[in-house]
Parts: sequence; structure tokens; C-alpha cells
Amino acid sequence: MIKKIYPIFTILLGAAIYAFGLTYFVVPHHLFEGGATGITLITVYLFKIPVSLMNLLINIPLFILAWKIFGAKSLYSSLLGTLALSAWLAFFEHIPLHIDLQGDLLITALIAGILLGIGLGIIFNAGGTT
Repeated sequence: MIKKIYPIFTILLGAAIYAFGLTYFVVPHHLFEGGATGITLITVYLFKIPVSLMNLLINIPLFILAWKIFGAKSLYSSLLGTLALSAWLAFFEHIPLHIDLQGDLLITALIAGILLGIGLGIIFNAGGTT
């Protein structure tokens, strides 16, 4: 039982850390990421769409492609990671938190990189993706 619950909990925890860093460090300072998250951020910055919604919209075609190529088994943990990330993003978007770093973009980028790296590392270690 614990063998099945632990990866789910781990993916949820990693997604929470990743979403926290994205919501409070990356987005307010208009920083960028790579991959699907980078495409999400560009779209968010251009059209002012909520990050949580755009994250889902960008990832839907990727899930369909992954399902066709890799099958359903690898899809479940990735789907959990993306849905958890979008849920955490929606949660954090509604909690006003201003972290004042006196406009120091380097420190902001370092903290964002650390949080996103830890979050993704936890998710990847549990077999998930975002």
C-alpha cells in the first residue's frame, strides 16, 4: 500500500514546491523557463492567461503524443504531475504573497532555480514529469 501511495505523495510535494517557485519568483519578475513551461510562460506574458490554465492547455497535446508513443503506463505519473502542478498553480495564484528581494533579479533567479530544481527533482525521482 505504501509503495503505491509514496510516489503519488512525492509527486504532489514536488509539484507544490515547483508551483511555489514559479508563482512567487518566476512569474512576478517575468523570468523564463525551458520546455513546455517556457512556452506556457511566453503565452501567459503575452496574453495574461492564468498560468494554471495555460499549463494544462500546452500539455494536452503532449499527453496525447506520449500516450500514442509510450502507452498508458508512463502516462499516469506524468498526468498526475501536470494536474498536480496546475492545481498548485491555481491555489498559489489566489494567495497574495509578496516576497521582497529589493529588486535583485540575480537573487530572485537563483531562488527560483533552486525551488524549481528541487521540485522537479522530487517529481522525476518519483517517476513523474510536468
